[in-house]
Amino acid sequence: MDSVWINSPKAKGRVVPDSCCKTVTQECGLRDHPSNIYKVEGGCITKLETFIRSHLLIIGAVGIGIACVQLFGMIFTCCLYKSLKSEPY
Repeated sequence: MDSVWINSPKAKGRVVPDSCCKTVTQECGLRDHPSNIYKVEGGCITKLETFIRSHLLIIGAVGIGIACVQLFGMIFTCCLYKSLKSEPY
């Protein structure tokens, strides 16, 4: 399975982007040997997963906070609707 980057002219025959190399040099991505390429231990998905796991409490608290604001908004809207409906014109 080839990526869009590999099929693009920017790749210039490289197998991986140079930024994936452990030791970044010009056109180091021509070889994808495991000794020089970050694969399993430090890929983007692994880093994102680690970031989300370490900040899960904060993410959950923000989600619950937003849900509470929405709930209070709905309650106040219902109260306002009821008070406006009961007043004569």
